[in-house]
This record gives sequence, structure tokens and C-alpha cells, in this order.
Amino acid sequence: MIKWVNFLHIYQPPYQELELVQRISRESYWPLVDTLKRNKAAKITLNFSGCLLEHLYNSGEEKLIEEFKNLVANKQIELVGSARYHPILPLLPTGEIKRQITLNDQILRQAFGEYYQPTGFFPPEMAYNSKMGKVIKELGYKWIIIDEIAYKGRLGLVDYNKKYKIKGTGLNVIFRSRNLSNTFVPQTVIELTQKSNPPAYLVSATDGEMYGHHHQDGKNLFEESLNNPQVITLTASEYLKELSPKSELINPLNSSWESTPQELKRKVPFALWQDPKNKIHQNLWELRKIAIRLINKSKEQGANYDWARHHLDRGLSSCAWWWAAEKKLGVFNFLTWNPDTIEKGLKELISSIRSLKNISQKTKLQAERYYHLLIKEIWKKHWQKYHKTQPQETKMSAEIRRAMLLFNQNFLIALFQKKLPKDLIADNKIDYIAIRVFKKKTGQVSFYHIVTRYTLYFKHNQIKPLVIFCNANSKESRQGAFLAMQYLWRNGFNHGNLKCPKPLFYNKRLKAMFYFQARGDNLYQYIINKETDFGELEMIVSLTSQWLAKLHSLPTLGLINFNPVQSKIATVLPGPKQFLKIISEKHLQYPKYYQQTKELFEKINGLEKKLNNKEKYIIHGDCHPENVVYNKKGGNLTIIDYTDCCLAHYTRDLSNFYQQLGYMAKNHLTADQIRQLQKIFIDSYFSARKIKFSPEDKKRFNLYVAWTALRSAIFFLTVTTFDRPRADALFEEARSYLKKVEK
Repeated sequence: MIKWVNFLHIYQPPYQELELVQRISRESYWPLVDTLKRNKAAKITLNFSGCLLEHLYNSGEEKLIEEFKNLVANKQIELVGSARYHPILPLLPTGEIKRQITLNDQILRQAFGEYYQPTGFFPPEMAYNSKMGKVIKELGYKWIIIDEIAYKGRLGLVDYNKKYKIKGTGLNVIFRSRNLSNTFVPQTVIELTQKSNPPAYLVSATDGEMYGHHHQDGKNLFEESLNNPQVITLTASEYLKELSPKSELINPLNSSWESTPQELKRKVPFALWQDPKNKIHQNLWELRKIAIRLINKSKEQGANYDWARHHLDRGLSSCAWWWAAEKKLGVFNFLTWNPDTIEKGLKELISSIRSLKNISQKTKLQAERYYHLLIKEIWKKHWQKYHKTQPQETKMSAEIRRAMLLFNQNFLIALFQKKLPKDLIADNKIDYIAIRVFKKKTGQVSFYHIVTRYTLYFKHNQIKPLVIFCNANSKESRQGAFLAMQYLWRNGFNHGNLKCPKPLFYNKRLKAMFYFQARGDNLYQYIINKETDFGELEMIVSLTSQWLAKLHSLPTLGLINFNPVQSKIATVLPGPKQFLKIISEKHLQYPKYYQQTKELFEKINGLEKKLNNKEKYIIHGDCHPENVVYNKKGGNLTIIDYTDCCLAHYTRDLSNFYQQLGYMAKNHLTADQIRQLQKIFIDSYFSARKIKFSPEDKKRFNLYVAWTALRSAIFFLTVTTFDRPRADALFEEARSYLKKVEK
């Protein structure tokens, strides 16, 4: 008989994309819940990270949280304490350690109420030192789980039939078996039951995402292990109660669950986060020290201080350091290097400093120097060391090789040096370009769609770095989008509080447009942020309507249509031939989706022809909350992404924003709040234009709301991981608005 303590840690970084969180929920968290519900005797011990809880609330997964709560209430899950944003606790000051633990307790109590009564503690990455151990004991915890290497610096020395206790604090220690945990544990458990003399106790501790997201359990071994009559699952606290009360008193070594014996001998116990030979690590810690010192000394109060504190809490997450470690881990030599994640963590740290007002210019400049030094070092290393041209690139087609020029340092330096206006760079020479890729889709022969951000650094730091965006597409020309942006810039959108991004130049050979970024956060970020005041949302929505009113008032006489293909539903890209083909192929077992999409498209297309009005306006074509950027500091609003900008009826823009505002906000605002924002949007628009909403235009408005809902349904059926329930709801919405048109 084997008694198995299965400890799971579920977590996502504070700056993780919500779409990925939702995907992992489907692949790992929901299946875990369902497995435990089917196996009533099964038990696990769980670190449910407070940071992950934030993500789940923000992505509308309250039902999932409720299911976990039921399992805790049924005593199938034992919850433990931890640190909210997954920092390496031994490397933090005592005050920050306590704060992270307290913040974590707060959100877990919010989610689990009376059922959150933790006696055990999970330090992120199982990183331990005695200072942290004393804090854990002081906060009332009874036991801690750490890696077995902390026992005596080597693996295989822990006796799992014995109880261990830390000298001086009396804190019980549960040691994770590393070799067991580095397997797919259910399979190993099953194999051990077949041995003639299996161990009495097994203690595994792994990421919960191992079940479903990182590893596909095709043979359903997890459930098989739970149903095995030779296996009993225990919670960690139950395991401690079963052991003899007599304990071995120990002083665990400074270590983590990735520490090696060699690292411990070299006295580098946290090499993945504090390697003395890693320049990026060292500079990150210096910036972190500045941020902690400033915030703890600050006497500021109010929103600025709250934002500074919020960014610092998130910026202490271990992820930025881990992804900068450049170490190969595990049997597959997985490389811990990801410049995007490092930069996200770095931005949280610098944002915490930028949010404070009452600090000296000298200190701010010191922090900015570390920030820009790190950005340059991260991307220079990435593009020079990890993104060298591969031999197979010589076999690419001429078109794809042209696309690859958008990642070529020498080509880009020459291009920008030649094309950027003299009033921007004068005679200063570009030293290096940091390249961040947001989208990189390439076909085998000819297609490419690339979206990048370039940060230009100049020799001898003669001028501040410039941040330039690029959007290139070989099939859907970006020249029309560039011309639209250029027209707006020259016609009043280059100043005031209603703006468009500044266009720089279009390269016909690369089919790429280059422009300056819009500063600020998009409206969707404001919506999902629980700290945002509702009055601020009302103000941003009102500004959005004013922006559109200004756009729709621009003269069009004699103006060449920027993107004529986007002017009619019949020709909007991707066209019906393409999206219906994909739906028919991807949903063979669900033919209703092809039929419903086809019927709705044909009805909407027919009604647009019937309601055709020769009045044409410049429309944005894709106005939704993620394309609306508000700069709180400057008080200006910018709308981005002009791919669909064309001449069409103004109600297209109103309907698009109205529907998408309601759809994107539904999991974050009440129905009354959404209706209030939609009303403000419509009323502010017509007030700004000083016109009335005619009955005919109301019909067009309802028609285009239906069209926007259908386009979203098509997206969920073709582009994403085929979310049929969302498509069903959007089909219903489209039908309800079509009924209003046909009245």
C-alpha cells in the first residue's frame, strides 16, 4: 500500500495574457476539478496562487473558483499559504516578505471564505532560508514544504517515514521528493505499486499545469492512479499526523527546488534568480532595490502611491529573473530565456518608480539608466546570441527572405538612418535596435504578417531611445492604413486631446508601415482593472465618441478610398469564401455552425444593400476597447490600428464600439454599468456632431451591431481554439438585432 501526498502549485505570472490563462484553465484547471469530483476519495494539497486568482476573476472564471471552493469544503483539497506574486522570498526584505504573504491571504480569504484555514506554507520555487522560515513561523504557520536538497545538500537522503522540525522555530518540514516529482508522477505511482516492496509514503510536488497543459495524459493515468486499490491519497497535514511525533531537529540549507549540489557548494543557492555572473540579474536587483527604498521611504498618499505600490508588488515576481537565467533545465535541456517576460517584469519595476512624484531628479535618472541599460542588454543578447540566421533561411523564397529583413539589425539601422526625419535624429548614429515581436506569421512560400516594436538606441546616448512600431502584411496591404493615418495626422489628429499615432513612412518593398506608438493603456485594461473608478470609464467612453465624431466630420470630397475592400460587408476581409471554408472543415461534426454563419451573413449582406446610403464618411472600421488608448498623464486619447479604415457609413463605427464594449465588459462590469456606458457613448457622439439619430440610421446601427456580433462569432470559430459556446451566444445576439432592423 502506498500513501501519496500529491502537492500541486498552480500559478500564472502577473503579466500573463488573459487568453492564455483561459486556455490553461480549459486544459488543466477544469480537468483537475472534474477528476476530483469523479473521485470522491481523492485528495491533494494545493497552492492556489493569489496572482492566478486575480487572473481568474478578471477572465470571468468565478464558476471555476466556486468549484475549487466546493472541493475544499469537501476536504478533498487542503489549501496552503504562499506569496501573492510569486517572489523569491529569501531575497526580499522582511517587510516585503510579510506583505506578499498578507496580500495572498487576503485574496484567498475573499475566494474561499471560512474554508481558507491554512496551516502549511509553500514558498515560491521552494526557495528557503532561515530568515524566511522565522517569518513563516511568526505568521502562525505550522509546517513548510521545501525540496529534499535542503536537508543535507544532496538527493536521496530524506527518510519519508520520519518527521523533521526546524531548530529554534519548531516549524515542521515536509520534503518534496525531487526525482519522483520530475517524472509524470501518476505513471510512477502506478509503476511503484507493482514493486514487491513499494515505499510507504510518496511526497510529490509539481506545477498543477503539468496535468493537461504541459503534459497530455492520453492514457488517463492520473485517474487510474487515484482508482488503484494500492494507492491512498493524503493531504500534507494528514501525512504529518500519521508520522511518529518524535522529530529530527534540522537546519535546512538555503536552496530551491532547482538548486544543484554544485551550486550549494559554491554558495549560490538561488542561481536562477541571483547569479553573481549574470549581468541582467544584478541590474534587475539594483533597480528593485531602488524601487523598494523609494516606496518604503515615500510619504506620498493617494492614487500615485497606490499605483507605485501595486507595480512594485507585481514587479517582485520571480519570473523576470528566472527567464533571464540562461540555464538549461531538465532532461530536455529547457532554456530559461525569454526577453519578453524579462521586459514585462522590468516594466513593473520602473513603473513603480515613475508613479511617484516626490522623488529627486537624480534618483529618477539613476532608475531610468538601469531600465534602458537592461532593455538594451536583454534584446542585444537575444538577437545576437539566440536569434542568429539559420542555414535553412537560405532556402526561403525571395518574399520570405524580404520579410526576414525586418529582424536584421544592419538592414534596419540603415533603413531608419535613411528614412527617419532629420528633426527626430539629426546626425546622430543608431547604435543598436531592440526588437520585440508581437506577431510573426509566415507561409512556406509567400505569406507573411509581422508586427514588431523597435527601440532605437543611439551611440554615446546622444539622444533618448526612440520607440517605433512596424506592421507588415504581404497579402493585405498596409499602404491604405498608412495613408489613412497620414491623412488624419495632417487634418487635426496631430494635436489636442484626440489624436492618432504619428505615421513615419511606408516601405513598398517590405509592404510595411512604420509609426510611433500611442502612449497609455487601452480601454479594456481600464475596464478589467478593479482599481479604475467608474467615472474614469465614463470619461474615456465619452472621449471615444468625440474622437469618432471628429473623424466622421472630416471632408471626403475627392478623397480616394484608403481601403475600398473594407467598405462593404460583401468584400470585408477575410471574405465569406474563406471563413465558410474554414468553418466547414474545422467543425465537420457540427454542421449547424457553417449553416448558421452562412444564413446570417447572407441576410446581413442583403440588408446592407437594401439600406444603402450614398453618404460616405471616413470610418475607423475596427473601433473597440483594445484599440482605444488613453494616456492618463497627458489626458489624451488615441485610437490605433487603421487596417480597416475606409469610406463607409458612420454607423459602422458606432455599432462596432457599442457591441464590443458590451461584449468585452460583460465579465467585469454590471449590466447596468454597461448600459450606462453605451448610453453615454451614443449621446456624446450625437451631441458632438450636433445631429439627430434618424430612424433610418438606427436601422443601419442595429444592422451593423448584428454584423459585429457575427464577425466575433466567426473569429471564435476560425481563429481561436474553436469556442463554440461563445459563437452560439453571439449568433443569438446577431439575430436579436436583426429583428430590430426588420421591424
